[in-house]
Amino acid sequence: MDLKQGDKCWVMTDNGKKHYGVCSGFDEAGVPWLVHNTRDGGVVHTERKAFAGRRAVHIEQRAPEGAEALVAARALGLVGREYSVLNFNCEHAANLAANLAATGKAESKHVQDGMAMAGAGALALTVLLALVRENGTAMGGDGYRRTTTGQFGSRRWW
Repeated sequence: MDLKQGDKCWVMTDNGKKHYGVCSGFDEAGVPWLVHNTRDGGVVHTERKAFAGRRAVHIEQRAPEGAEALVAARALGLVGREYSVLNFNCEHAANLAANLAATGKAESKHVQDGMAMAGAGALALTVLLALVRENGTAMGGDGYRRTTTGQFGSRRWW
């Protein structure tokens, strides 16, 4: 690992998710320090061991040349901000510091993936309800379709 100031990096957590942070620099002993957002503490500034433990740190994005200190300063400016799983998680924080200058966006793939799954679930539920309702009729206990006013609709054949 050749971690440098301003690098957006991640570690794999025990539950198989990526936990993101930004390298703010190094102490006198050469130990890297990272800014990262935690559920229980919000945005914190910790040494590598507190960020990753014994896990490998992976570099996802290098800071643009000449902007390393700016990315680190942006990350450090987030320290103390509260965690929100949907609006400001670890990926949001890292992206706010590392990506904002390049893309103008501070978004989270974690949230986008979750929203896509929720959208797929909502679509499946909508289709299921449409099939059950089938043109304003509902299945009665006797196996016959009845309209919302109770009139006979059709016989179930399956």
